[in-house]
Amino acid sequence: MDIKALLCCLTLLMSCTQTKHSKSDKQSSEEPSAVTTSSLSNQDFLKSMQTNCYVCHNPATKSHDDILAPPLAAVKFRYNMQYQNRENFIEGMTNFINEPKKENALMRGAVKRFNLMPLPSIGEEAIRQIVTYIYDNKLEEPEWFGEHFEEEHGK
Repeated sequence: MDIKALLCCLTLLMSCTQTKHSKSDKQSSEEPSAVTTSSLSNQDFLKSMQTNCYVCHNPATKSHDDILAPPLAAVKFRYNMQYQNRENFIEGMTNFINEPKKENALMRGAVKRFNLMPLPSIGEEAIRQIVTYIYDNKLEEPEWFGEHFEEEHGK
């Protein structure tokens, strides 16, 4: 295993076992300096998203009733509606994930059904990397998603 993969795995393991931090704790904590956005690949960001986000936003769920939070494809669609460019999308989604509040939620129906998402146990830089990956890439969708989306929003 090369050093980059080892650092990524170590970072992911640490983020999964960290306790949740308040906003002020997050601001004062720093990401490991050896792992930076420029040293990681799209594959690393995908794995980070799968590890940290798919716990609730899992596209492998069998039905809309089984998922714990909206599919990331739906979240991406909604944020793209609100934010017309990459920078604003990344900033808007990152801000919400770092400080989820009902009054800041774009997906009010999802908040009503699933409640607010919990504060993540990873730092802001890791969140920003995942959100950037979400913006830049096509996301896996649950098998039922297309039909459900059409029922809710039309073609």
